[in-house]
Amino acid sequence: MYNNQSQRTSPGRGRGTQSSTYYSRNHANYANGRNAGMGQQQDDLNDSHQDSMDTNQPGQQQATPQPSREPQHTGCYVVIPPNESRREKLQRMANQELEEWERFKEARRLGPVNITPGKVGGYLPETETRQRQQMVQSQSRYQKMLQKEEYKKKQKAEEDAQIQKMKDIQRQKAEKLELKKRQEEQSRQNQWQEDMFLRNHAFLDQLSPGENNYRTNNRCETEPSVSTRRESYKQQSKQEEERKLQDMKEEQRRKSELLELKQRQEEEQRRTSQQDHHRRVNNAFLDRLERKNTSNPNQDRYYGLRNAWN
Repeated sequence: MYNNQSQRTSPGRGRGTQSSTYYSRNHANYANGRNAGMGQQQDDLNDSHQDSMDTNQPGQQQATPQPSREPQHTGCYVVIPPNESRREKLQRMANQELEEWERFKEARRLGPVNITPGKVGGYLPETETRQRQQMVQSQSRYQKMLQKEEYKKKQKAEEDAQIQKMKDIQRQKAEKLELKKRQEEQSRQNQWQEDMFLRNHAFLDQLSPGENNYRTNNRCETEPSVSTRRESYKQQSKQEEERKLQDMKEEQRRKSELLELKQRQEEEQRRTSQQDHHRRVNNAFLDRLERKNTSNPNQDRYYGLRNAWN
């Protein structure tokens, strides 16, 4: 802001009367607005001062008179003095918070660090370190490839194990189902045979009603009853099954004995072939030593070893 018209207008700018007229008009508007604002501020200050005076008890006299808060005009600026009591209160609060912050920092400040001095790094020369770094960097690609292959193998093995486990479970289920079907079929066959036997016997009894009672009574006394025949048939079937089971056990035992005998024979053949291989290797070694001794007559300390080892 300029203090007067002479500072705003200069002879070198070439505006003259137009600039001075523009300045006088703006200056008048600014002065009117400033006076209106100053009046409003003065009214507010008077109201606040009156309220503070009313809150005090009657008969009490203010200890320290408040300084005047009249607006002061400095050039084109308006300076309003601050409220000293409020300013002092804010200043005290700020100082108190700063002191508390300093005490808080002092309380949380870390103590000194005591570390035993030691040598850090420098155990290998730079050339060797560079070589190792270069070697690791060159082999990193192959290491990644190997890791990827191992991961794939491990994953494939886990999948195969899972598939094999599922196959075993399904095989066990199929075996149980097959065994259940065979048992049901066997029980159905036995039941059918018993029913067939009873029907045939009843049919034969119906075909011969004219025979004398004496023969019929004798036949009933001599021939076994239906329940007896059924029990005997069950016993025979059970004995037959036990005999078949025993035969199967004998067959399995013979197979296991033959397999064990075959394994012993293979082990004996393997041991014999290994001994023959060792003997041939030893003989070849002794032959080389003997040829060396014959070519160098001064060294005959290995003479006769072949015969001793054989």
